[in-house]
Amino acid sequence: MRTVFAGSALAAAACMIAPTAAHAEVVGLVPAATTYTTDDGAAIELHLEGAWNKMDTANLTGTSREGQGDFRAWARVHGATVKGAQLQIGVLFGCFANLNMIAPSAQVQVGPQLSVEPSFPIPIVPRGSFGASVQAGGSVQISPGTINATAVSQRSLEALFGEVRVRGVHLNIDSCLGPATVQVYASLGTATQLVTDSATVYSQRIFI
Repeated sequence: MRTVFAGSALAAAACMIAPTAAHAEVVGLVPAATTYTTDDGAAIELHLEGAWNKMDTANLTGTSREGQGDFRAWARVHGATVKGAQLQIGVLFGCFANLNMIAPSAQVQVGPQLSVEPSFPIPIVPRGSFGASVQAGGSVQISPGTINATAVSQRSLEALFGEVRVRGVHLNIDSCLGPATVQVYASLGTATQLVTDSATVYSQRIFI
């Protein structure tokens, strides 16, 4: 165990020192869509599209990931009278293992113009965080990676059609050892006279 731990610690330290390879790559999201009908006859359409731009990390270390994305989701409702509807775009992100030497973190930023309306519930996983602390004596600990989710933007549908579009969404993950992925989702929650319903679509997972 000690030999494995020591080897892992040395590998982790090497990743922290070595700069990441210079690259910039735009990956288009495979469009995701679903259609369904509620039990009282409302026909729903939900679509998601966009692109992710892989970036060099600002700190040039192998344990950080950084990128930006442009995303668009839209929804349309036909049929039964809709009392309320909420459309949301969010991001799922995960890391293979957490390097518990520096307090790790993951952040998603869209800018000060972001306004989120929490009035209509959409079932999503609460945002998590990569938890760790500085270890006494400068030791390195590696813990299993986690999967996190955060909402980026959402709005209520004022009519039978609504759209959410975000540009330049920034994501950075620190203290990540091994592969990391990001996945975009769009959720729609609707309430008619008789039924409350919801659906979610997902992009492909992108290695960052």
